[in-house]
Amino acid sequence: MIITHPRRLLVVGAKDAGTLSLINDLTGSAPEQIHDTTAGLIHEWDFHTQYYDARITIWIDEIGSLDSWKDAFKVESAKEVIEALASTIYCFKKPVTEADLNEIKATVKVWNEIIETAIGESWDGENFAVAMPQSTTPYLDRSFEDWEEMFRDFGFEYIDSEMKGTNVYREYTGIERLKESLEVVNWVSDAEADAIVDEDMEYGDPTLELFPALDPFAVEEAEMNNELRDALMDVEHEEWGGSVEHVDSFPPVHNTSNEATEVAINPATDQNPTGETDQVEDLQEMFSKLMAAKEHAANLPEAQRKIVAAKAVQEIMKSM
Repeated sequence: MIITHPRRLLVVGAKDAGTLSLINDLTGSAPEQIHDTTAGLIHEWDFHTQYYDARITIWIDEIGSLDSWKDAFKVESAKEVIEALASTIYCFKKPVTEADLNEIKATVKVWNEIIETAIGESWDGENFAVAMPQSTTPYLDRSFEDWEEMFRDFGFEYIDSEMKGTNVYREYTGIERLKESLEVVNWVSDAEADAIVDEDMEYGDPTLELFPALDPFAVEEAEMNNELRDALMDVEHEEWGGSVEHVDSFPPVHNTSNEATEVAINPATDQNPTGETDQVEDLQEMFSKLMAAKEHAANLPEAQRKIVAAKAVQEIMKSM
């Protein structure tokens, strides 16, 4: 699928935040800084994913005075600017002092106020806060979890640019996580949504091709429901030698919350000391991720829902 006229990406930070360095790490190149400021620079990114291709225009802005930056969005054209954005990346150096930390909090708060003033709650874009390396040491010692919780409260996903590899949940971290998250951003503009060009996008199941109006999560959800039932039946039959009749009444997973799916089975007993229900627990974790992605995509246009669904299925298959 080709997104011919994608929405924009805004990358913003203070003068020494390292925005161009981040853009280079993310896209493989960065615009040349000719003047003393990065404000007003534009970069084009050929964003290729398994599900779509898009040439993303990156707008770069620099925050001098926070008040002045906020005032700049008080013009009538601010609404059009915000609506043109699919995502924002706030780039900052890891703070050295509490005052630095407070400035970071103030900045993301101001950005939310700018959006609220311009278009209310109708913006469907994604916000990311990316921590860049700090040369001054020591800097404030805060755990990843503390950062993550703080930014979540402001509606931002936190990314530590210095992290590499995967975490304990086998999820990408650092710049790779940022790239992965940007893949499921809704880049499709409202004007293009009804005329989007499909070239060669496969979802792994012909049902989605035959019935494009079908919920893109429905097929995978139904299949995984069946797999979980089968796994429960195997455990019941092989480990305890009991009846499997009650498994037929296992509640559909789509009725559960997005928290870790619970099933009426004890994963460790005297007869099962080696954890033979690991398969069940793995399926539960996969379901939880699928449901989280489904909720995330609930308000997206149909074309973008399919992208999110395909991405979620791909991640689930990696962990199987």
